[in-house]
Amino acid sequence: MPDDFASWDAAYVLGALSPEDRHSFEVHLRGCADCTRAVRELAGLPGLLARADVTEPEEPPADLLAKLLRSVQRESRRRRLLTGAGWLAAAACAAGLVLVLILGSRSSTPTAPSANPSMAMAAVVDTPVTAQVTLTGVSWGTKIELKCTYPEGYTETDPYELVVVNRAGDHQTIGSWKVLPGRVATMNASTALTDADIAQVAVWGDEGELLVLNR
Repeated sequence: MPDDFASWDAAYVLGALSPEDRHSFEVHLRGCADCTRAVRELAGLPGLLARADVTEPEEPPADLLAKLLRSVQRESRRRRLLTGAGWLAAAACAAGLVLVLILGSRSSTPTAPSANPSMAMAAVVDTPVTAQVTLTGVSWGTKIELKCTYPEGYTETDPYELVVVNRAGDHQTIGSWKVLPGRVATMNASTALTDADIAQVAVWGDEGELLVLNR
């Protein structure tokens, strides 16, 4: 039988579903191996988006959200037919399409009810930069929201990276962004690691670790 939820995976990973649709899809995931596998394969997509240029765009057209979601869903269906380098190329195309949606949309994404409390990161070196991180466990891994605050007049220009470390000590970079002096940079990323498998979340600068959260 056709799966009515087969095209929902990309919208779910990007946080574009309504609260009611998100709940319905998460219930569906518990019994559908194909959709769970598709969501797991898309888990790194927000990290790909985070590596793109974060220059703030102009106000998008009113119908942009619907058009981009249709594009992402088409890419999701194509992804099931691709392997190896071909799949990576398709994912890069999807990342370019969805970047405008992430940066330009003025709508808010509801906070997942299973999110852990926001936790302050500790400074490893002397720095005026501060950060709060929230980890949300989902069926395919963990969503991570980072809010990094820079003081006015901050002069560092090198991009920062968001890194997760598993219990075996392996490092995984899941996003990067530009410094925003006097502003708060919000990074939404994800990893296939479960919440329990994450030993550390770290912000890295050009000289190494800047802020960490040990777990």
